[in-house]
Amino acid sequence: MFMAFGLTTAGSDEASVHLPGFIQLVDAPREMTDEQMRQFRKDYEAWVVANGFRELINGIEIFLNSYFQILLNAQVHLGVLKAKSHKSHLNKFENKGVADKLGYLEKRYGLTTGFAHYFRTLTGARNCLAHRQGIVGDRDCEKNGALTISWLGIEAHITEADGTVHPISLDTLGPLDTSTFQSGPTLELTTTLVDRELVFYKGQLVEVQPRSLQEICSMTSYVCLKLRQVLLNWLLDEGIKVNGGKLVPDPVASISLEVIEGEG
Repeated sequence: MFMAFGLTTAGSDEASVHLPGFIQLVDAPREMTDEQMRQFRKDYEAWVVANGFRELINGIEIFLNSYFQILLNAQVHLGVLKAKSHKSHLNKFENKGVADKLGYLEKRYGLTTGFAHYFRTLTGARNCLAHRQGIVGDRDCEKNGALTISWLGIEAHITEADGTVHPISLDTLGPLDTSTFQSGPTLELTTTLVDRELVFYKGQLVEVQPRSLQEICSMTSYVCLKLRQVLLNWLLDEGIKVNGGKLVPDPVASISLEVIEGEG
């Protein structure tokens, strides 16, 4: 959402490089050529996307830390973990990256998502953006000499009654033109998850397009929802009720020890 705000602002005719007021502390020319403004807009769009990428990884790290704290609370409640060791377990978990956090949840608790390898590449890209302004260095490269970003994307198709499939762009604006379709109005819209990747070599600038970041955000949201569901199932299997055993619409991180109670 914030990325959309930023990108639409960059394209607005009212966008300005000046803050309100006569005295400006930033060295920007009072008068700018159209070419200068276009370059500023382009650089700003890249900055918005890069910051959105970093915030996404930071956000899921915070989510997973809260998620793990719920597991620890439950274990203390069940008597399988001493309360005094709660903090040390949490500190160790917080020092892990997203992929290692997901791997630990799977190994220790059987809470599987199957997405750890995606987040290992996404975290690598985040580190490059945060520490090297997106310019790929030796520390970012894998054995193939490149930094790779992998994620699950979405492709959409229109299927006619006779089985004819028409791929459609998710960037399509307005109603679809179906005048060339053979089956008339009997159409089916389907979406498919597909593996995507971007490869950047040493010295290249990491650039992620808005559509790609949107797909990465959607994948992250799906992972959080899936984790929420497997946690609720785990709690129920352990004989713990959450809000009376009903699935609640709130994010899993909002569940605390106060709403966890034993069956007997």
